[in-house]
Amino acid sequence: MNTNATLFDGKTAAGQPAAAELTPTHIALRTAGGERMIEWPLAGLKRTDADVPGASATFRPRAGAERLEIHDPALLARLLQAGIGRPSPGGWSARGWAAIAAGFAVALGVAATLIEAAPSLAVHVVPHSLERGWSAGIEAALSAGSRRCTGTTGRRAVTGLMARLADAAGVSPAPAFTVLDSPMINAFTLPDGRIIIMQGLIARAEDPDELAGVIAHELGHVSKRDPTRETLRRLELNMLARSLGWGGSVAGQMTALSYGRRAEAAADASALQTLRRAHLRADGLARFFSLLQTSDGSDGLPAFLSDHPTTESRALSLQASADGATALDQAGWSAVRAMCDKR
Repeated sequence: MNTNATLFDGKTAAGQPAAAELTPTHIALRTAGGERMIEWPLAGLKRTDADVPGASATFRPRAGAERLEIHDPALLARLLQAGIGRPSPGGWSARGWAAIAAGFAVALGVAATLIEAAPSLAVHVVPHSLERGWSAGIEAALSAGSRRCTGTTGRRAVTGLMARLADAAGVSPAPAFTVLDSPMINAFTLPDGRIIIMQGLIARAEDPDELAGVIAHELGHVSKRDPTRETLRRLELNMLARSLGWGGSVAGQMTALSYGRRAEAAADASALQTLRRAHLRADGLARFFSLLQTSDGSDGLPAFLSDHPTTESRALSLQASADGATALDQAGWSAVRAMCDKR
């Protein structure tokens, strides 16, 4: 019997001459003497060499280490006609790309979960010394180009209000604060608990109860350590960006602190509770949001509300009783508004 193929058993380098015959469902191999050697189903047959013109080709079965090199052009043509004999694609198949896309989506999902979950776990072990270091960098970025307001009477009034609200919020000691002579309508809580208030916010507030509402809201962030959690999240993102070749400054990014809707809603609810415990009017924060909504609209706010949930929805959710004392008397409020006046 004429041989037209060579069978390699996958164990030794030497090949064994074979006569290959094609049936409707199998390729059968016999020795030169006609003895049956092996049969491979055509359904599992895979060509493994390059698809180049020639009189030979190499095949493997679905399972096993054997390979078969066929030297018969006529047999190769019949295999090709039967839909067998095309080589494995050199590029990725649609299934391969789909598997890669699915794996990438899973990896992104895991990464997103870790980015959100890891800071909440790590926040409890961050030392205060590290928080102070972060805060110094953030405050330097925030205060660039703005002087600190040092009006003594105004600072004394805010210090008293801060102490009253901090006691009601269960925050001890009362946070230090800085008022910056900036037109921004904003307030920030730093990782170490310090609060930065922009003069633009004080100027926009119509009464001390609106300022008290904002301070009570920021104390909600202090009690939950939201700034530290957000700093950790930004550090994660910064490290990820750098690993991908992107730049970024955490201190610069933190000048746009945002905590997400859930954290903001929690701070809003905490503010109302704090104001009630302090026996102060609890309607100031809602009125402040309504004021900004009316004067600036909900779109394009550059400062205090631009990274928060919409003012309209928050004003509605913060509707509260006007019962309680006013946060500051008229003299104290006037002194606060004049804190940044140049002497």
